[in-house]
Amino acid sequence: RNNFFFLFLIVSLGVFMAYLANLIRMVMIILSGHYFGQEALSFVHANIGWIIFTLVFFTFWYILEVFIPESNSVKIIKKL
Repeated sequence: RNNFFFLFLIVSLGVFMAYLANLIRMVMIILSGHYFGQEALSFVHANIGWIIFTLVFFTFWYILEVFIPESNSVKIIKKL
């Protein structure tokens, strides 16, 4: 039961980080188009998504590495 709650917190954190990253991405795209024009908007739209995704992915991975030692991660998954 305790493992399920911990897993729920991890998944919730991941969903929240993805939502926040997408919100930041959309704001950056809109602001670049508003202040710098269509060409900048197209460039930012084409590139900022994978940059933000990479940053969020590795941040989330780091958080998992800090809070879940490698030996416990297998135990948590097996108990579900």
